[in-house]
Amino acid sequence: VLTALSACAVTENFDLANEVLQLARKGSLGRNAPPNEQMYNLVLTACSDPVQAKSLIREMRLTRRRRVGVVPPSLQTFTRAMVVCRKAKDLTSALELLEKSWHDGIKPDV
Repeated sequence: VLTALSACAVTENFDLANEVLQLARKGSLGRNAPPNEQMYNLVLTACSDPVQAKSLIREMRLTRRRRVGVVPPSLQTFTRAMVVCRKAKDLTSALELLEKSWHDGIKPDV
């Protein structure tokens, strides 16, 4: 799964990367392939749309409510999402993500 997602990240194929992630979320890839932070980070690397990046962060933040399959976003995850916003020249979305990271107790290191 990680190899496929890495290939998607290199080729910037967000649609396929997101599809693989959703299959993992549904358990369609087997019990040994639940979504994890590395998977989300690779999907974010393939992403070029700030709306999609924010959606992935929202999805990760919501896993805490389900308490099953918890995959909270990390500093690296927020950074990757903010890079998507920077590349798209979307300062507003980047600042929203920065605020959410602070709310989650994650402090930027730069």
